[in-house]
Amino acid sequence: MRRGSRLGRSRGLHPRLPGSQAAAREPHCAAHHLGWVGGTHGRSLRRARARAAAAAARDAGAAASHHAGVLELRQSGRFHRAALGQLQALQRGAAHRARRSERGPGRHPLWRGAGQGGNSQLWAKDLAQACATTAKPVLVVWGRPPDPAAESLAILAEQRIPWCLTPARTAHAAGVLHQFSAKIASLRAVNRVRPLERVALELPAGVGPLGEYRSKRLLAAYGIPCVDEVLIPVERLGDLAGLRLRFPVAVKIESPDLPHKTEAGAVRLGVGDLPSLERAAQEVIAAARAFTPAARIEGVIVAEMVSGLECIMGAVCDRYFGPVVLFGVGGITTELIKDVAYRFAPFDAQTGREMIEDIRLAPLFKGYRGRPALDVTALAGALSRLSWLIADHADRIAEIDVNPLFVRADGQGVAAADALIVTHSAAAH
Repeated sequence: MRRGSRLGRSRGLHPRLPGSQAAAREPHCAAHHLGWVGGTHGRSLRRARARAAAAAARDAGAAASHHAGVLELRQSGRFHRAALGQLQALQRGAAHRARRSERGPGRHPLWRGAGQGGNSQLWAKDLAQACATTAKPVLVVWGRPPDPAAESLAILAEQRIPWCLTPARTAHAAGVLHQFSAKIASLRAVNRVRPLERVALELPAGVGPLGEYRSKRLLAAYGIPCVDEVLIPVERLGDLAGLRLRFPVAVKIESPDLPHKTEAGAVRLGVGDLPSLERAAQEVIAAARAFTPAARIEGVIVAEMVSGLECIMGAVCDRYFGPVVLFGVGGITTELIKDVAYRFAPFDAQTGREMIEDIRLAPLFKGYRGRPALDVTALAGALSRLSWLIADHADRIAEIDVNPLFVRADGQGVAAADALIVTHSAAAH
């Protein structure tokens, strides 16, 4: 096939690719070879299309191989038993190669046959039944633009089987999945040494955001340092003289219904004395009630003021990829320059260090233009502990946001100044 041919240029994916997310997350997508299973067309045409698909796959980054054989299917409209045998053979070959090499399992099986027309529904059902018996991802080549209302497409979508138009596009899709799975593998930590044993957490039965104070108590349970603070119930705000406080302090509302307290005007910083504290406490309560009249007010947080480099770390239980941890320099910088690093949870402190090195602002942590070096060891440890917190409790914790996390000079540690944890139900997970 000439490189400039029309088929070679057909690299775009059809916009409808149901089930591509499921295929992308399968570990068997880390394939280094592309298997090709033919249909009812002539042998020379099948081989030409296989060569074209192989070239497209190489362009997309996947090494192509079709020495698994080209399988002729003479029963038009039905998924022949031999095709199932081919899938199972690819699966066995993948397992054999995985034992001999760390490069990952073998081939993406691509099956092309007479799947359209009056028997397309039966074909789709047979294909879905065959795919259910193997862990190998299957990409379907559709020869011409299908009717969007075709029942066969609904069957493929329900069984999360992706499809593309033309062999070249399908091969390109396999190459993209290969590149994507390679990226996923690079983000998965090799070392998973636990910094602590799993901690049992007391989480509310309901779902939704927790208050800041309660969120930080969960962080502290996993050894993530937080600022010194006290939660003062509303009924005790008239008697603050007995509190041991070191001014200046920050005063914030504690309410699970106000996850963004600054927007509500329910934060006061740099409060310098007791009379100012009493006034600030009443102000944040009034601001919270004015912003959300029905908000549950659980008290007022009085926290020490800390300094250092503002960073952000967070975690989320992604629907497709599971628990993922994020890190970047905090404040408005994160949204402005989008300089963040990601890793799949859980991981150890060494992977935490790699995350710090990944961002463009990494030189700030080593001492930049006469500034002192920052406590990278404490920061990497906090990232690791956050990863284990979200991994251990992925069934109940949906999101964790720690912003800002102050990173102080080397040897002085880190401190979470604000945090938000959002829970979900075990059934939803």
